Amino acid sequence: MRFLTLGLARAAALSLSVASLLPAGAAAQEAAPAGPPVFDPARAKEIAGFLDPVAKGVGPAIEDRKAWEALGADAAFRARITALAVRYLTEPVPEVTSALYAASAQSGDRKIDNAVTQRRFRLANLVLAEGMENQGRFVPAIEKELAAICSETSWILSGHAKFTKFNDLGTAMTSWNLATADAMLGDRLSPDLRKTIRDLVRQRVIAPYLDSIQGKKPIEWWANNQNNWSAVVHGGIVGSALALDDSVEERAQIIAAAEKETQFYIAGFPADGYSLEGMGYWKYGFGHYVLLAEAILSATHGKVSVYSRDNIRLVAQFPRRFEMITNVWPAYSDSMFMEQPSLWLFHIIDHRYGFGDNTVPSLQLDGMFCTFLYAWGINLAFDEAAPPLSTGDDVLRGRRLRDWFGDSQILVGRPPEGQPGLSFSCKGGNNGTSHGHDDLGTYTLVLAKEPILVDPGSMVYDGRTFSSKRYEIALNNSYGHDVPKVAGQLQKEGAAHAAAVVAKEFGDDADSVTLDITKGYAVPALKTLTRRFDYVRSGGTSLTVADHVEFASPQDFGTAVVTYGIPTEEKPGVWTVTREGETVRIEITSDLPFTVTNETLKDEGRAGKLHRLGIDLQAPATQATLTVKIVPVVAGR
Repeated sequence: MRFLTLGLARAAALSLSVASLLPAGAAAQEAAPAGPPVFDPARAKEIAGFLDPVAKGVGPAIEDRKAWEALGADAAFRARITALAVRYLTEPVPEVTSALYAASAQSGDRKIDNAVTQRRFRLANLVLAEGMENQGRFVPAIEKELAAICSETSWILSGHAKFTKFNDLGTAMTSWNLATADAMLGDRLSPDLRKTIRDLVRQRVIAPYLDSIQGKKPIEWWANNQNNWSAVVHGGIVGSALALDDSVEERAQIIAAAEKETQFYIAGFPADGYSLEGMGYWKYGFGHYVLLAEAILSATHGKVSVYSRDNIRLVAQFPRRFEMITNVWPAYSDSMFMEQPSLWLFHIIDHRYGFGDNTVPSLQLDGMFCTFLYAWGINLAFDEAAPPLSTGDDVLRGRRLRDWFGDSQILVGRPPEGQPGLSFSCKGGNNGTSHGHDDLGTYTLVLAKEPILVDPGSMVYDGRTFSSKRYEIALNNSYGHDVPKVAGQLQKEGAAHAAAVVAKEFGDDADSVTLDITKGYAVPALKTLTRRFDYVRSGGTSLTVADHVEFASPQDFGTAVVTYGIPTEEKPGVWTVTREGETVRIEITSDLPFTVTNETLKDEGRAGKLHRLGIDLQAPATQATLTVKIVPVVAGR
């Protein structure tokens, strides 16, 4: 099953964050003085009245046989999970020593994170197997895995150790996983182990957070930050406290603080609802926001909801608006190429917001979430009979010819329903967003369901990814994107390097957008650089990308086409690219002589080797236009 093979990679990859972009906030937390409570005491008192006297975790307890039997009703799924769990009975727990952790934390190479994630993945699968089988066969292995995790020097991810003292993505996800295992298995776990879990979660996660929200110490930088950390870390802390903290007053304070602070996360989305961190981090961040919302709803018996906030309905509809063709999204920013859909998450969102998509419940999680036992628990416990919590007249129905994210300068163009051909997306924006790349003017072209010309998406994370060397990597800088190279220079990073929409025209037959990307480059001689996209639906789909440049003095100029497919030259200026049986023809023209170079990039993406067709003028020029036209290749033509 694909989610099993992707689980380790996705959980490890998307639980790592942009350390290079965050040190200012991290440093500020040490210098900032303590202050008044973060939460409103009156609100916390009100919430306390909604809570049960005793803590209770998310998801069904093992005694709830109806829920577990529903999960195990899929014989193939049950067999795969059980086979993994049986394998873990004889395999050693992956090694995570203090020395190995310290080495990764010091070097920033993140090598230890794979073993750390394997432990969580194994724990989730063992608990699922025991929940379905209910014979006690896997309990000793579960206890062994839990004890190993509890023995770890720190739950902070190694890449975050230098700038986060207490809570991070790792502590949040780990503590909520442990709390969920305890809630699901209850007294089938030994009393000593359950006490250890409570003591460690209290010491490492709950107590530091209480100190910060009560004003005893400065709040951590992520608490009111606008990226995915806010949703994920708050989710883990709230979920852990609801499961393990028997103090009604403390649970209420934690909910009240999270209710207030996570508003910053939602406010971080532009007014158009676009996810600046890309599709993968929308799933990770907003997915955890939904998990947080469900945990709070359950604990307060429906009295406290964070589902209704400014712009949140538009944010919740991001995947449907960003989708080029069914389950295919552009891989802008640090997203996975061919991102896997989170059908279970889409269903909860559809249900809670009353979008009327008639999504089918999915008890099985995708690769990003399958390591998170708490996500399994919330999904298994989701109440299909509950009415929507938010309604509005902003529901998008049916297949649309386009979606335009005006604030973010993102266009998604589609052929009419039932018509085969090219789907298209292009991106403007700026080069200073969280998890962003230097990619003003990049685009993605999909034929049938195969991305042919692409934004390459995320690299395989390593010690360079979020370091000062981040933009030396081709997949992060503009060399690995289908954008111009100007006077031998690549695009620059930073919010000041931004695109501007010069013109746009949308119609049933065609869409056109022109971007001025001059500010993307620090080239004194550059006077202007525009990129025009013409996407045609009528008479067979096509895409034309025209770059026009003007210099104050003769300069080199070129552009590129990038693909995970196979480029082949038909004749000078005409190439084909084939991927998974789908082929497009690329016709290159210019008012000046040019060359085309087929290069395989050294830096690989998560989808493998990336091919770059470099299209360069043969001599420096003061003015030039380079045009690339792409059309589908029909079999036999």
